[in-house]
This record gives sequence, C-alpha cells and structure tokens, in this order.
Amino acid sequence: MVLLGSPGVPEDDAAGLEAPEVYGAWTPFDPVSYLGRFGPSPSDPGFGDTPLPTTPVQLHTEYYDEWFPTLEAVAEVVAGTRDHG
Repeated sequence: MVLLGSPGVPEDDAAGLEAPEVYGAWTPFDPVSYLGRFGPSPSDPGFGDTPLPTTPVQLHTEYYDEWFPTLEAVAEVVAGTRDHG
C-alpha cells in the first residue's frame, strides 16, 4: 500500500491497515498530509510506514511529477524492487 499525502487513515498505525507493506510520502508543504481529516496522519513518525523520498517543497499534487524522487520510488514499490524498511 502506498499513501501519498494522505489526509489520515481510519487506523492508529500502519499495522492496522492489514497490508503486508505500507509506504508513505508527505512533505511540510503539503497541508493535506497533516490534516488528520480521516484519522491519524501517516506523516506521524510513530505511524510505522516506510517513508518514500520527497523534497521539502513538494505540494500535494506533485508526488507523481517526474522531477521529484517520489515517482521513481512508487514505481519501485509497484515493481517489487524497493526494500521495505
């Protein structure tokens, strides 16, 4: 499971999502990622997901932009070539 700029999830931690692997990406410039609108925010260090690379200035709509490192990392997760934590 990959969470990009998630506004929160209905579980207290990544283990509660019942996915074998949980990855996340968020940035300080993405206000959606720390809203907690739908529960705890995966941007919390105690959430337990494996962080994907970002740059501090990425906005919410830029996780899939080719000039930021997140897109390549998501491709590695999908291809099964990225190490999990």
